[in-house]
Amino acid sequence: MIAPIELASWYPALLGAERKLVLAGRKPVVTGRELVMTERKLDLAGRELVVAARDAMLGERDVLVHSGRRRPACPPGARVQRWSCFPGTGGGFVLLDAEHRCVFRAGTRLLPGGRKWTRLAGRLVRASSHLGLHAQLAPRTLALVDRPPSPELALHRRFAGLPADLAWNVASGVPGRDQKTIVQLTTLSGEVVAYAKLGTSPHARACVTREAAVLERLRSLDVDAPRAFGCETTASSNLLVQSALDGERAPGVLGAAHWHFLDSLERATGTALPLERIPSHLATLARLRALATRADAAWLASANELANALRLAAGARPLPCALAHGDFTPWNVVVAGPRARAFDWEHARDLAPALFDALHFTLQQAVLVDRVPHGELHGLLEARTRGSADADWLVHLGAYLLDLAVSDEQMQLEQRSPFVQVEWLRTGRLALMRELVQRFAARGARAA
Repeated sequence: MIAPIELASWYPALLGAERKLVLAGRKPVVTGRELVMTERKLDLAGRELVVAARDAMLGERDVLVHSGRRRPACPPGARVQRWSCFPGTGGGFVLLDAEHRCVFRAGTRLLPGGRKWTRLAGRLVRASSHLGLHAQLAPRTLALVDRPPSPELALHRRFAGLPADLAWNVASGVPGRDQKTIVQLTTLSGEVVAYAKLGTSPHARACVTREAAVLERLRSLDVDAPRAFGCETTASSNLLVQSALDGERAPGVLGAAHWHFLDSLERATGTALPLERIPSHLATLARLRALATRADAAWLASANELANALRLAAGARPLPCALAHGDFTPWNVVVAGPRARAFDWEHARDLAPALFDALHFTLQQAVLVDRVPHGELHGLLEARTRGSADADWLVHLGAYLLDLAVSDEQMQLEQRSPFVQVEWLRTGRLALMRELVQRFAARGARAA
């Protein structure tokens, strides 16, 4: 199901102009030069909604949207762009180019790939492009019939470094306050050259702005991250265009390439501070206090208990800290040879405990993908992230769990997440938090 607002959020912004989307329904009403849709939503999974474009008499700045298996007629001077629609993550959708096989194949990277069956589905979809079946796989095809934009509005003229022959694959993002449209910019030969990230809600716009600032900071550092081609801000949206990273999807277990990346990030941005002076931890405590009157009583008691135990265990001794990626996971990392490269920096945390990203990588993979039982999580985290020199590993783990638990609780109170895994993740973190409090208590008893 694609709503008009979802289409309107990315298409006009990429063209760099305020263009009108005209959606074709079963019984369109033609009034002068405008086609008015009679339904609020365009149903890609239900009946076909096909209208000949020649009947619409498109205006100079109008775009006609079609759905159906047949290619819509193209009025003089207009062009047709077709996408096949596939399920996305958490209720979103992915549109893959149905005109060019190589572009379609490149776009399969946008399909969900965390679980075994989704990885298999992605491979089958990718293989279909070799057989010319890619446009027939989706139940419906979405098409935009558009007047060609003037040359000065083309992306390669607005963002220096982009080639002129760009095609697009689109992922709508997960519905919610963080929803951002991701557009893969690809040459007609299938080379992915850039990704455009578009935010239209206040929170999503803030995320795009923050990521642009982080990428600018990383530009001069020895950290493998995308290069920003530029960021545009309008009254209704923020658009960030950044380079694509070479490499294959990272495996689900931390390896030498991952540790090399995290070490380079710590060398470039790291320092040592007492936990009570680390900015990310101070922000976590402030958010926890703000939840005092809103959060579930049992969750709040566990979070406050962990915060107090963490304060006593950390004391005043310095703790290594550095810029954290914030969402360092296998699906946000690619590996090329001996090097790992990370993208999607919108959740970066300035000066977080140094093991934050390693713990996040391991826990997210274990809970969301591998579905490791709660009782085994602590041992798995320790085995995969604790080194011989990590004397304060429990403090790192406690600070990470408190940060993520508070962030997730705050998000859930503001807007319920569509992810079915959220409750599983919340339960797993609560179990870890309670176990960690007990370990802090046992360590304190031994020290006394």
